[in-house]
Amino acid sequence: MTRKNAIAENFVALGVETVLVNNLGSAGATEPRPIQAAAIPPALDGKDVIGIAQTGRGKTFAYLVPMIQRIVEEAQIPKGRLHGRKPKNPLAKGAARLRGLVLVPTRELAFQVAQEAELLTKRLRFSVAVAVGKSPIGPQTKAISDGAELLVATPGRVRELGEKGIFDWCNLSVAAIDEADRMMDMGFLPQIESLLSELPEGRQHLLFSATMPKQVERLSARFLADPVRLEVDPEGSTAANLRHRPIAVPGLRKIPLLLEKILPRRKGVLVFCRTRRRVDFVAKALREAGIACDSIHGDRSQSARRQALSDFTEGHVEVLISTDVAARGLHIERVKTVVHYDIPLEPDGYVHRSGRAGHGGGRGTAVALVMPTERNLWRKLAKACDIGEPLEAVEGYEPHAKKPSGTRPPKSRRVRHETVRRKGRSRASKPIAKGEKPGSGVKRRPSS
Repeated sequence: MTRKNAIAENFVALGVETVLVNNLGSAGATEPRPIQAAAIPPALDGKDVIGIAQTGRGKTFAYLVPMIQRIVEEAQIPKGRLHGRKPKNPLAKGAARLRGLVLVPTRELAFQVAQEAELLTKRLRFSVAVAVGKSPIGPQTKAISDGAELLVATPGRVRELGEKGIFDWCNLSVAAIDEADRMMDMGFLPQIESLLSELPEGRQHLLFSATMPKQVERLSARFLADPVRLEVDPEGSTAANLRHRPIAVPGLRKIPLLLEKILPRRKGVLVFCRTRRRVDFVAKALREAGIACDSIHGDRSQSARRQALSDFTEGHVEVLISTDVAARGLHIERVKTVVHYDIPLEPDGYVHRSGRAGHGGGRGTAVALVMPTERNLWRKLAKACDIGEPLEAVEGYEPHAKKPSGTRPPKSRRVRHETVRRKGRSRASKPIAKGEKPGSGVKRRPSS
């Protein structure tokens, strides 16, 4: 069943409890956004929901609000300020208190969702636990064993904790999957299917995604019962408040272009690279140029990643360089410019990366650095994402422009080669010593 977007002036009209409405107001959400207005009523009615909306549309509150309200009602958690008050009926103890589960693809998104859940549960006897990989498992185990109503976790760590027998799913009544398409891209489908098969029957499912690939359709068909399907944005569309600026530039000129034309006078810049090694390379180049920057990728510890995000959010560093680990779900208001140092291979990647810009209001800018060998890839991305801006050529940085003086390595760093014949190859290049002279033509290997 597919519903059209609903319009509501406030959360009270959607059936949200007063204590949650007040907490929403404290978090700056006074009016429901389209995906929230559409998803909250059927979710409060206990129906399974599929919500499709692009990044930055408010999907997190769209599933957290009905989840928390249902858990509060089922567990009979007292509302209002707590001064020694107890529920009418005793809450379940230990791990059996767990009634809600949120699965997310990345550690950063898990901590952000947990933080928003804690904002929604102020003045409530409500505990939120986080379980993510590459972090000490002891404190996470203790938080679940001591009792938490809601768990926000990544699939890998849930599987690991499940193998240790930590969970008691007997009271779990609602499960949410956020950024479902990204989890499919990361290969989490088998783990998610295995986990959902272990949960109690009759639970409610809330599935939110930016797109609906075949794997997500398969997952919903298997586990969701007659879901209400809601679509706020067409798949592959980018945010309306974004200005796109594709620039044609050779690979060796990307760093100078960043330093001289893009980063000056800009604050809150998020740079995306394709690999971890590229992230470290760009971060080192910017630091050597005197730019305050930090980086996050999968090889860094969780504490280092959280510190980098915190420093960037608070303005201690002006540039954050990242792999696609920061492309989903993260809400950082000060990001006004996103730079695709390496353009993504799929349209979804461009949409989600670019969506980080302009979250705090106003217009954002998405800059794509396109190498000559990537022109065809960029045409496909631009067509899929409906980007009409032509490739821009910046003076002095054109792909076929004459290189400025000083770009040729000094003689002391040049490597001289000669051509030799090797077994299995017709020709090969071999470095020679400084005092030697290269032979003419192909040198044959001496016969033994």
